[in-house]
Amino acid sequence: MAAATTTMNFKDGVYPLLTALSQIKVPLRELSTILTVDWMSFGKMDSHLYRKMLMSRFQKAGLTGEDIFMVYFLFSVVKNQKRVKDGLDALPETVKALTWFSRVRAFVDSNLCQYVSQVTKTKKFPAVNIPVTNPGMDLLCWVIWTPCHSLSLTEMWRRPNSAQLNLSLMSQSKAKEGYKYYWDQIIQGTKNPDAKELDLPKPMMRESYYANAESDKYPLISHQLKPVAPPTTGYTDKHIQDWIMDTKLSLKLGRIAWKTNGTFSLVEYDTDTKRVKDFSHWLDSLDDYYKEVAASTKKRAAPVAPGTAPATTSSTTSGGAVTPSATTTTNKK
Repeated sequence: MAAATTTMNFKDGVYPLLTALSQIKVPLRELSTILTVDWMSFGKMDSHLYRKMLMSRFQKAGLTGEDIFMVYFLFSVVKNQKRVKDGLDALPETVKALTWFSRVRAFVDSNLCQYVSQVTKTKKFPAVNIPVTNPGMDLLCWVIWTPCHSLSLTEMWRRPNSAQLNLSLMSQSKAKEGYKYYWDQIIQGTKNPDAKELDLPKPMMRESYYANAESDKYPLISHQLKPVAPPTTGYTDKHIQDWIMDTKLSLKLGRIAWKTNGTFSLVEYDTDTKRVKDFSHWLDSLDDYYKEVAASTKKRAAPVAPGTAPATTSSTTSGGAVTPSATTTTNKK
């Protein structure tokens, strides 16, 4: 796939739509295999059944791996079928001429409805359930399109399908807090036109729904579109922070600006150094970051010469975004 020369601003804020797709250096043959594989060992009950249904529709519609990625990408960002259709229709003709466009546009129109309550009537797949069929893919898309300064674990936990990941006990407790916040604070009622007629229950935090999500134990998905093997006890905050950083850095959607005071910021890839206070140099990989951390830690631990003020240990920050540990060099990607 040829790299896009400009970032297309999709209606409703799809961030680096074509740039991100073109940066993923995976042959379409392999991509198709990865995305359409039926992971029998991951997920169960509702998410598993929905995944089988969706994969079957992908296959019958003849979608390629690239097409499927775009479906996940669009509904990770927008979630609403009508707005996705309107956004696709509003894209310039140069985008509509790309190989994936016509198949994806037709699939969205002919295979998807918006709500679960519409499935019986329309015989289509509910768009609201696309993210839960592969939460690792949905979260990968979230990392890709979210600006660096807005990336944080708090925001990720507030995407309810993060509770479906294979998490450590500590991280799972935070995912539950985010799950509750989503249903109690973000979701304010429903726009489902069938809600009143069918007397549908009010959207809210339900322990049974959360327990179902928690039991799934899905893997994260790397920027190469491959499952990231979780440790025995599940992903910790640090594993997820490293995954977020590695995704942005590997796809050249972000860079680490190391600062003269020993702190850092994860910023957009094309950020001007003049906009970074106390800028020292760029780090473009997670390995480079950990090497810098190790060197900085070693420097602070060096013996202090007589008459010299000891070095001040500074905390590592990222301008409100993701903050990998500055004192640990294990679990490198």
